[in-house]
Amino acid sequence: MENNLSSNKNYANNTLTFEDASSNKFNSDITLLHRNTLKNNPTNSNGNIVECNQIGFWVDNIRDHQRYWRINEWSNNHFRSLPASPEEKKLKKDILANKKTDIFYQFKECFKLKVGITHLQVRKNFKFYSEFNIAYYQPFSICSYNTLTKVTFELISLNEYNTNDYNQLICFDIYKMDTSNILLIGLGLGDGIVDIVKIEPGDKQDKVYKKKNIISKLSTKICDSSINDVKFLEEGSKLLISTNDGDLIIYDISKGNKLTSIQVFKDSISINDSSFNLSKSCIATVGDAQYVKIFDCKTSKLINTYYGHYDHGISIKFQPNSDNIFATANQDGFCKIWDLRKNTTVKTLSGVMDGLSNICFDNTDFLIFAEYHDYIHIYNMKLDTMQDIGFFGKTAGLDINKNTQNIFFGAVEESLYGVLEYDKIKFNKSFV
Repeated sequence: MENNLSSNKNYANNTLTFEDASSNKFNSDITLLHRNTLKNNPTNSNGNIVECNQIGFWVDNIRDHQRYWRINEWSNNHFRSLPASPEEKKLKKDILANKKTDIFYQFKECFKLKVGITHLQVRKNFKFYSEFNIAYYQPFSICSYNTLTKVTFELISLNEYNTNDYNQLICFDIYKMDTSNILLIGLGLGDGIVDIVKIEPGDKQDKVYKKKNIISKLSTKICDSSINDVKFLEEGSKLLISTNDGDLIIYDISKGNKLTSIQVFKDSISINDSSFNLSKSCIATVGDAQYVKIFDCKTSKLINTYYGHYDHGISIKFQPNSDNIFATANQDGFCKIWDLRKNTTVKTLSGVMDGLSNICFDNTDFLIFAEYHDYIHIYNMKLDTMQDIGFFGKTAGLDINKNTQNIFFGAVEESLYGVLEYDKIKFNKSFV
């Protein structure tokens, strides 16, 4: 992962309300279609710019115009590390031209959450830690939101981590311990430090987690460069850390007073993300290279290397119920599905605008991946069809509620922000 950290800034008190780009419905306040980013606004016969929120006729035209401008603007290699080859451009064109589409999910709700982005390439700071609770990053804090009660509160203040560009937050993970309701929060920082914070529940009547209830904090220097990813393992007893130095390390954190390294997987390049298969017999990694590496979990040795991407890998996930199927999201804009039993991809999917930032599976046949800007894609692996959800904004995170199977993603665009929820459409033919 490149060391181009994004700035953590406070956002104005505006709310981003999105709709599916394929829908004709749109919020009456058309100024939310980005008053600061609209280009070549339509004019009347006198040459004056038309106020979009006053003339409903312009709604769809302005929306299409903005979409066209953004696709051309952001498709111009903004998030690439390697230049696009003619072969890659042809592949993307062919995939988009032959894509079969369907609708599986529908817009349900937009939450007024001030989500933020910690790093230009890391957009995974948004995740469920219980049935109704989402932990998310907003500038200078980690917050929690309950989708049932609509209550938002701060878990951790990050003011102490923003003294310079190198010690700010890059990534985090959160785990809720079943027996005691204690929260474990792992923070990965730009200067190679990992903090593990343990938070006790607040008053039993409101069960609000507050900073005053932080009962322990462990800070450890892991490497000399940034921490790209942290994941809690085995009921919070272990922590998996991916570093910009090329190390993937499993630490025992059960003792509470120190991190003990118990296994190391090494690569020559930065490791950006990793994923275990179902039986935990192997772990797959992606990083600042065009390949995917598979390591044996018992010996830490390299098993296989898969090639097929054109740029650096950002996210990787095994299908939850599979030992062999996994997917990768890459800066080249392609999402590839792989099978450990084969030496090539079994399916290549393409985004619309630019690089991909996040990927996840549901518990059935759906694969969801996010672009850096404006699009979430839902692929039905059984029917080989895809739904494209369009919006306006930078993707801040993506996750699935494992209980309801609803999709949640955060988006932010200049002073606008929000979290969108989509739920499955009942009686779709894919569910029969």
